[in-house]
Amino acid sequence: MAHESDPATYPPVPLHGGLRSSPDSWELWGEIDYAVVESAQPRPGPAHGALHIDASRVTFLDSAGVSLLLLAASAPLRPIILGCSDYARDVLELAGASDLFVWSTTRPSA
Repeated sequence: MAHESDPATYPPVPLHGGLRSSPDSWELWGEIDYAVVESAQPRPGPAHGALHIDASRVTFLDSAGVSLLLLAASAPLRPIILGCSDYARDVLELAGASDLFVWSTTRPSA
């Protein structure tokens, strides 16, 4: 007999956030939580230059989201976080990770 909380009896909760990645940038939006991180296929950072992460539309960041950003911070060059929401920046500061990133409000020109 299936229990009421059996995940097989309920459809999965739709994602309320996302991550789009390219060889040199990540775009994050909405709630960056375990479900988003597990469903995303983030590419490693660029071979040359720093990874640009647009986090201007992030509304929530849990430990999985912080781990994702720490993965980006393990690259040889510090990632550049563009237009980060105050909320996401506060979470990274509380995690002691804010010094691992370059903070910017605009994308540098090519």
